[in-house]
Amino acid sequence: MYRTALSFLLLAVCSVSHAEVIDLLENPLARPVDKPASVQVSAAAVVDGITKNVNVTLSAIEYDTTTALVRYHQLNPVTLTWGSGDAMIFQNLSSVLDPTGSFAASFTDFGAPSTFTTTFSYPAFAPTIFGPVSFSGSVSGTVTDGAAIPNGVSYLPTGINPGVFRYELFDTTAALVATFFHDAGATFAAGPPNSHTTGPFDNSGSPLLVGAGPNGVGTVKVTSSFTGSGGTDQYAFTGRWDVLEVPEPSSLGLMITGLLGLMASARRRRA
Repeated sequence: MYRTALSFLLLAVCSVSHAEVIDLLENPLARPVDKPASVQVSAAAVVDGITKNVNVTLSAIEYDTTTALVRYHQLNPVTLTWGSGDAMIFQNLSSVLDPTGSFAASFTDFGAPSTFTTTFSYPAFAPTIFGPVSFSGSVSGTVTDGAAIPNGVSYLPTGINPGVFRYELFDTTAALVATFFHDAGATFAAGPPNSHTTGPFDNSGSPLLVGAGPNGVGTVKVTSSFTGSGGTDQYAFTGRWDVLEVPEPSSLGLMITGLLGLMASARRRRA
């Protein structure tokens, strides 16, 4: 009986772990008909009070047949420039409507120190999650002293926010459900070295646990806001966020628990 239960347990686990991921760039017809070919992430970028708005297109690139999830990814970088010489580059944004998302943004602070604020608004979850969820994220960066004669590099959060990056979770009525912050900024003296890494800042080990409420959770916004140190200093950040449904005990979990109980009972009888 012990061997039979163990064999059945291994068979169940192996059957669940099998998955197939289809490359939709090579096989576009494999995309499910209920999933769009592309989605939009709206980005609002502000430098010293001057705002630029852009919609960043994410294309369907992968389809996981086991989870029925389509992953969307930004194929072409988007560059924004200001008359002051300041610039932002958005790249490698990605999302699955399950939901999870990632971002990469680069900034060049030309001349006098400037304040950069960027907000990424991700597509709505599909389907909406109505159960309790965990909300977490991470970010890391590279900052470079771009002065001809190194004079140090810094970036500091603006306003009263405790961190450069603000992560917000909203329900389907656009009501705020949960918020957390990452990265208190940093200051580095003149090098060498002239480039420095920051982070990673990550709360996935202790995520926010929140109830979705009657309207379910709908979307995530990530806002970065910091004042640089000018002098052509450069900043590059990458990050991600995750909203995961807190699962109820699954049928597989219950089955495994039952099988473990049977094995324990079998061992006691044999003893």
